[in-house]
Amino acid sequence: RYIFQVCLLDVKVELKDKLHVVFFNEELETRDSLCCVCLGEFELKEELVEMPSCKHIFHLDCIHLWLYSHTTCPLCRSSVFIPSTKTSVDDNDHPDSSQTSLV
Repeated sequence: RYIFQVCLLDVKVELKDKLHVVFFNEELETRDSLCCVCLGEFELKEELVEMPSCKHIFHLDCIHLWLYSHTTCPLCRSSVFIPSTKTSVDDNDHPDSSQTSLV
């Protein structure tokens, strides 16, 4: 069980490092103006994280805390893990199934 927890923590740290950071502006304000994790308002030029699958945005610290215990968007619950479209061919020339990527 301990090994599983350490592996999961490594995945979440890697995930956190790959999230897309954006700066809040007037265009984003038309989509979202509140962080649904803390219910705080976004401020112009504030650093936020945009989720890769659903494009919802959150305060940087809020989403990092969320991702330590979840692998889904806090708003719509879509998975943060996105299936990779890359396929590879093994030594026997049989394509492998799609792999899952962190973002």
